[in-house]
Amino acid sequence: MSKNLNKAGKNNDSVLTPSSMWQPWVDFLAPFVGPEVFTLDPCGCARQDVIASRTVHLPNNGLELSWIGERVWLNPPYSQLQYPKKYPWLEKAACEADLAIAFIPARTSSKWFVDAVASSRRLWFLYERVVHKHAPLCKKTGRPMGAPFAQSFLVFSRDEDQRLLQPPPLNVWGW
Repeated sequence: MSKNLNKAGKNNDSVLTPSSMWQPWVDFLAPFVGPEVFTLDPCGCARQDVIASRTVHLPNNGLELSWIGERVWLNPPYSQLQYPKKYPWLEKAACEADLAIAFIPARTSSKWFVDAVASSRRLWFLYERVVHKHAPLCKKTGRPMGAPFAQSFLVFSRDEDQRLLQPPPLNVWGW
């Protein structure tokens, strides 16, 4: 789940991941890992589509669980990106998960982003702005607003299978 994309504050983590962002990963990874692609979504929401076989709904803290042996879909609460220390959700993905796909803002000038990229196996930038589910409506057009920032996927993996590090059929570029 992501921060309300146009309002500041910690209580606005209500903008949800559109299926166009996670479903391609499920379809792409299923032949390699089986039908249960994601076993844990530690930052879910009751209004979110089911992405993983086990979901922790915020405000419960998915950081308190062990992620060892898990394949994690991670769209962390963006409101916590404001903290200057290393971002705990990404640190846990890097240290514990067997596989984690993190859907996060591409904050290339932020230390937490650079640290996370350094500990990841792959980085993919999205070409287009993402319109999240339940995004605020544009006052002029009445349509949901796209994210006002670039977004990316970080791949954390303990598996040496290089096929897991390839991009799904999304409009992405990276290394």
